Amino acid sequence: MLRTAERKRNTVLLYLLCANPVPNSIGPVLFVGLFVIGDAVSIWHRTTPASADEKALSRTTKVAVIPLTNASDDSRLTPIAEAIADMLLVQLSRADTLTLVERTEIERVIREQALTNSTKTDQPLRLGKVVGAQFVLSGSVLEVDGELLITAHLVDVASTRVVKSHKVRTRPDRLDRAVARLSGDLMRGLDVELPELTDEQIDKSPESNQLFMRGLGLHFARMPDQAIVYFLKTMAIDPQHARARFWCGITYSEAGETEHARIEMTRFVKQFPQHPLAPRAKQWLAELDRK
Repeated sequence: MLRTAERKRNTVLLYLLCANPVPNSIGPVLFVGLFVIGDAVSIWHRTTPASADEKALSRTTKVAVIPLTNASDDSRLTPIAEAIADMLLVQLSRADTLTLVERTEIERVIREQALTNSTKTDQPLRLGKVVGAQFVLSGSVLEVDGELLITAHLVDVASTRVVKSHKVRTRPDRLDRAVARLSGDLMRGLDVELPELTDEQIDKSPESNQLFMRGLGLHFARMPDQAIVYFLKTMAIDPQHARARFWCGITYSEAGETEHARIEMTRFVKQFPQHPLAPRAKQWLAELDRK
């Protein structure tokens, strides 16, 4: 854009000289003088600090994280795929150069337009266009020899070009670490560096996360009573474990214990109002109030 502006400036200067002839002795001096002034103005434009709004517009990249697909025939993996998408959202929310499409908006579009999140079709790109995202992050989860194989793709919506792809294989109890590193690798495709995290920051309480993953496994094994026990154990060790609170509410709901689900979701919203999952929890509570 700057080079275009400079070319226009040069054209104007030449026009002024041609339209207003001056003596030969003065012409070269005037011509050089005008260019010096023009360059000074150009440098001023380049060095003048941009406004906060201009900076925000130039830095912000809109990304839609689509729920990962279960690439196996085992339907019990579906909640794990959803949880990984939630974990990706949490990781990407640490970058102030990204604007993330709310999960509730993505789910609304999927419902209203009868789309799926399958990576085998162009539907993630269609979904990205509808929600106004510049990039779409989609992927799949597969279980291989007791471990999770996660494949993720970051795609440019406008050009349909795959900007970055990455695979990671991990034990379920080390999922947090795997997703943190997966997020960092994918974002390098956008020249976005996520803040470095130590293993202690990624997994502040290995014991509580191990209990949480066990609860999640029981959830997708359709054993809600046992899953709730592990979610509650997780929160007993780590009261700030937001995802355990959220999934405890989800599991209560699917088990038909609506009031317990309401209690957990209400606590989640009050305790973690800025969490990326908070819009989903609020939507769930609003839908429950309408029933």
